[in-house]
Amino acid sequence: MRFFAQRQAVLVTMHGKESVIGPVLAAELGINVVVLPTINTDQFGTFTGDIARRDSQYQTALAKALAGITATSGDLALASEGSFGPHPDVPWLTVNRELVVLVDRRHDWVLEGWATSVETSAARRDVTTVAEALAFCQGVGFPAQGVIVRAGEQLFKECVTVAALEALVAALLRQHEVIQLETDLRAHRNPKRRVVIRLATEQLVANARRLCPACGAPGMRVVETIYGLPCEWCGTPTHQRKAQVFGCVRCTHRDEQVCGDGVAAAEYCEMCNP
Repeated sequence: MRFFAQRQAVLVTMHGKESVIGPVLAAELGINVVVLPTINTDQFGTFTGDIARRDSQYQTALAKALAGITATSGDLALASEGSFGPHPDVPWLTVNRELVVLVDRRHDWVLEGWATSVETSAARRDVTTVAEALAFCQGVGFPAQGVIVRAGEQLFKECVTVAALEALVAALLRQHEVIQLETDLRAHRNPKRRVVIRLATEQLVANARRLCPACGAPGMRVVETIYGLPCEWCGTPTHQRKAQVFGCVRCTHRDEQVCGDGVAAAEYCEMCNP
């Protein structure tokens, strides 16, 4: 890719995201990713809620990348931001949504890649005994999957061995009747989240390779999804995706692309399969 080959991008992270973002961008776009760990990304918000995220997921990722450009006086920066929340259609499922942004000051555009997954390690449990705590930890895959301990207003994030966590829980339970354990959602302590960050990076690459037919800029990405794909039997609009609209990052060009073969299977039709 002529826009990015042999350029260096600074990645603003404290949580090891370079291990999944860097290799993809190096192999696919020729970008050399270097880490800038000197910016405390917790200032933009934490999953544990001790620091609230003030802006949207996109604006937060953009702010991180722009902070990297300011700190280094460079012209290419990366950042990512994740979120966890209920599935819009199946609320008892938790969805992890990841965004990776690439800010290019040389060309004055921002590229993005999104990915979602319901394969998450997002769980929480109140415990009153060490045995309950160890059972929770075993269930979530600790220590590969990190665990955070809450006791009143206190947060403990850095236990990395079973022995250390067991000792901490035992000590806290001598002071509190109930404590809370939750999975660590930070990227370096959450293997399942790292998978989704990689998928978002791959989506960014796919967008970077999609050039605008009007101005030639990379980064054409989905800006709108149109629903109402007609039933293959009766033609009634369904809730399935009909088309996706791709938009340019630099000009006003839009490109609508029909999904699949233009019809929905009758099993999704409320008329044919009520």
